[in-house]
Amino acid sequence: MPPDYVRAIEHQAAGSLDLVVIDGHYRTHVIAAAIPKIARGRWLLVDDVQFWPDLSVLPIPRDWARVDDSSNGLKRAIIWRSPRA
Repeated sequence: MPPDYVRAIEHQAAGSLDLVVIDGHYRTHVIAAAIPKIARGRWLLVDDVQFWPDLSVLPIPRDWARVDDSSNGLKRAIIWRSPRA
């Protein structure tokens, strides 16, 4: 079972967050829980995505735009934007 911090986002209202930053061992769990909490046209940043050579396994909706993909050569982070209303 994931630790308590993974479920912390469950207490946020749907569409109430402008930016969610995800890091830690349970990224895929938190991504799935965060998606409905992010407001239309707002952002999701996931750190250390280099752990997933195939990003399609991440639970990010296909209609979310990838607006930044950054790497320092060792680590990689991506920012997605939810669709605008």
